[in-house]
Amino acid sequence: VQSSLTAEQVCEAARGRPIFHDDGCPLNYTLFEVIKGGELERRISHREKMSSIVTGRWLDWDPNDCYLVFKRDQMPFCLDRVLPFADDVKVADPGSKTFTTSSFKLESGSKIVQYSKACERIFHALKPINEWSVDETLWFIGHELTRKPPYFYTLTFIPLKKSLKYKSKFFGYCLSFQNDAQRVGWLNAVLSCQDDQTAPTAPLLQI
Repeated sequence: VQSSLTAEQVCEAARGRPIFHDDGCPLNYTLFEVIKGGELERRISHREKMSSIVTGRWLDWDPNDCYLVFKRDQMPFCLDRVLPFADDVKVADPGSKTFTTSSFKLESGSKIVQYSKACERIFHALKPINEWSVDETLWFIGHELTRKPPYFYTLTFIPLKKSLKYKSKFFGYCLSFQNDAQRVGWLNAVLSCQDDQTAPTAPLLQI
């Protein structure tokens, strides 16, 4: 894969391979960035260039532990399933496997704000704990197994502008959701606000 290609171009090239010519299969295929020995994976947006991944991050992380894979998308992006407020989420900070309870909210379509545990009806009385720009975060599906989150349905995100040591234990912020609907809805809400998540010129691949 050439570093100058976008994810959409890589998927277009893969579409021409004979193995993907079964039109009877309804599942989507797309390109993923996989790190941490396969424990974390991220659906790559269609306009994202391979150079921003390989030279932009992997060289500072561990190139031998990161790879790209073209496969079926089990959690396809869907604007009909968005959850801009996620309550009762268990979260562990970078370097920690201790989970505390928080609420997360997307504000103004550009900011992710973490609040202390609360129900939505008293949200106006809460004080923020932390916040991040939506476009300055990368969201991965899954978690490092050694973190042992309370719930199976997890996401791990990293702030792009903060220095995080890739080889350190417990990489990024780990969010553990009570069910898959909550996890999928929150991830879709975040991705819908990111600049590079608008619809591509053609479907990445549907076979």
